[in-house]
Amino acid sequence: MTDFQRTQGASSNLKRARRLASRLILSRTPIDDVHDATQTQARVGRSRSDGHVIPQSTEEQDEHTPLAFTDLSRLGSSVLLQIDKRIAVDILEGGGDVSTAIIMSEEEYESPLRYYEGMFFSSFQDDYCMPAPSHPPELHRLEYLHNIFQTVIGNIPDEVSTLFRDGHPHHVLDVGCGTGQWAKEICETYPNVEVTAIDLVDVPLASHPSNFEFEIRDVTLGLQYKASFFDVVHIRDIGLGIRDYSELLRQCVHVLKPGGWLLVLELEWEVAHPHTGENPEERYPHLVQLLKLFREAMQERGLNPWLGYNLYETIDEIPELGVITSIRTSAALGGTRLSPTQTYIANQSQKALCEFVKSVKIMLQDYGIADPSEVASEALAEVEEDGDGLCWFFDFCAVRKLSPAATADDEDENKNQ
Repeated sequence: MTDFQRTQGASSNLKRARRLASRLILSRTPIDDVHDATQTQARVGRSRSDGHVIPQSTEEQDEHTPLAFTDLSRLGSSVLLQIDKRIAVDILEGGGDVSTAIIMSEEEYESPLRYYEGMFFSSFQDDYCMPAPSHPPELHRLEYLHNIFQTVIGNIPDEVSTLFRDGHPHHVLDVGCGTGQWAKEICETYPNVEVTAIDLVDVPLASHPSNFEFEIRDVTLGLQYKASFFDVVHIRDIGLGIRDYSELLRQCVHVLKPGGWLLVLELEWEVAHPHTGENPEERYPHLVQLLKLFREAMQERGLNPWLGYNLYETIDEIPELGVITSIRTSAALGGTRLSPTQTYIANQSQKALCEFVKSVKIMLQDYGIADPSEVASEALAEVEEDGDGLCWFFDFCAVRKLSPAATADDEDENKNQ
């Protein structure tokens, strides 16, 4: 197996270059300043009806003429707010990829997105280690994962479904809502439930029910909501951007009503053959290496790659919470003797893996892996050729917030032990 060693010193240089380039994206920057800052050539482009930019030479288009963009939905709905004219510029980095910059021509606008090497990232903070969930490839990865979770465990436990069906108004907070699909489905299924969905960038939903509300928020700065307000707080796969997960849980519990439900799901970044106990490294060396590099890159960023595996223990540290219902579930990545449902899950898992290897490219480059595509392509080939019995895992916990009296009784009992 190829030994993918880190390039020492590459990580910090790549991060600085990425941040310099991304600061120019979706900001009010004159073309001449773009030239000076990046030492690149700039040329004007025209827009297609689908929002993409088609480069043009300066002979075909006056570079000082603002362009009217009729549809930039692919760049995120927030880009469309109160903005009519823009100048599209292609920034051609020497020896690098082509990055398309949208430069404001009339008014200041702070976008939640920044663009780098064909992908969008949050412009507000760097803790979240994956691209923005509002655009491919991360959009597709989360869509496939949602299909798997919905198929295997459903959107909510039966107890929460019973609560929502009582006909009374209920409030739900979806923390790190990603694509917004979970929140949308809850709103559509339970019209009496109002869902507040929050994330670093806009949700890529063409439409949503009237009981769906979205807010751009950085949850690492705290949850600025009333105490004991929500009936349910939902968290899914947000560990990729949270350094202090316990503090996030405490914030969630603070805004949760006594008796309300905390629902948490996180992934485990390992694969296994649970039925045979076979060592996956022997049959899938590149896949195991890819996940190992990803875990190491997470740790370098101060993130916990073992959060899913230790989710029960992490939640159990919160004294205001009651008895935890915990489920560790395996999902097939391949197999020849699977039921129709298992076949569907394996299909969605392989598609999610394909998007995952695209999403982690920049993160692994920041970590010092000069060409992550080599190990990624080998990892995908291993699964496609022989994924029989191979599984990945996710962990789900559901727990209710105790009443103040019950919390006090538990604290007294612990003191007496």
